Amino acid sequence: MERRGRVMASGGRCRQRFTLCLLVLVLALAAVPLSALALSLELQDGVRIYYEDRGKGDPILFIHGWCGNSGIWTRYQFPYFAPHYRVLALDLRGHGNSSKPMEGNNIPQLARDVRKFMEALDLQNVTLVGHSMGVMVVLDYYRQFGPDRLRALVLEDMSPCPMSGEAWNGGAFADGNWTALHEFAIGLWQNREVTHKAFLRSIWHTPPSEEAVDARYKMVCRTPTWIAVTLLYDFIPRDYRELLPQIKLPTLILAANSGLFPKGIQTGVYMRNRIPNAELVVFSQSGHLLQIEEPEKFNQVLEGFLSSLAK
Repeated sequence: MERRGRVMASGGRCRQRFTLCLLVLVLALAAVPLSALALSLELQDGVRIYYEDRGKGDPILFIHGWCGNSGIWTRYQFPYFAPHYRVLALDLRGHGNSSKPMEGNNIPQLARDVRKFMEALDLQNVTLVGHSMGVMVVLDYYRQFGPDRLRALVLEDMSPCPMSGEAWNGGAFADGNWTALHEFAIGLWQNREVTHKAFLRSIWHTPPSEEAVDARYKMVCRTPTWIAVTLLYDFIPRDYRELLPQIKLPTLILAANSGLFPKGIQTGVYMRNRIPNAELVVFSQSGHLLQIEEPEKFNQVLEGFLSSLAK
């Protein structure tokens, strides 16, 4: 009987310790911010679009650039904005975890994908944020659909006309013809690692570590080379300069100078002067990746812009 009592007492202490440990675990988990919800949806043409979704409130939809994916936003922007906004970022077709179809790898189709994405989730009052090639997607969305479902635009470090020429020097390929583009595309086909890593090193303000370059290269390789080259030849020749005066939404332009856009700030001034309700913020300590090189400033500037929309 005494032995049984000792066993029961021991069992009671074990249950108490288990309950205490469980309580500590629950409290610890409650203190950890919820990660973004990783989801996917299928568009009408069978293409599956991967996206991340977190928070509640007016939606912010982030559109990545060439050979990027939603991960470029999830480290710094999602934790900052999710407490007060619904924050979404998708992988464009051909990128990241989304489908890699043979068809539709062009800017107008990517813009239509964004439209279908918004319709599928019934997103309204969206602040549409584009980075690099993602700016072209945002501008083409506006060209096709106007301000429908949108609240504001954010255009991060991209020229409205990436190919420079005799009368325009605000692009990335400054020779005014196709030579530089051809050489870059050939380099991607012949030795993508060498060519793409050299490109990645050129777009930072502060020289990145080789570990950072390797990590970024691993990300960009989720876009097959043939899609990367197809998109290059599609978006580099595009010209949205005539669209700029037609934009009637509040627009935030974020600009910096980099090896990719040596006259990026000058181009930002050009865009601000042509979009009726636009403001420009310059990032002097960033290259092409403003949201990564100066994340605190990026978030604060975007937050200030969003707050101004509510006034």
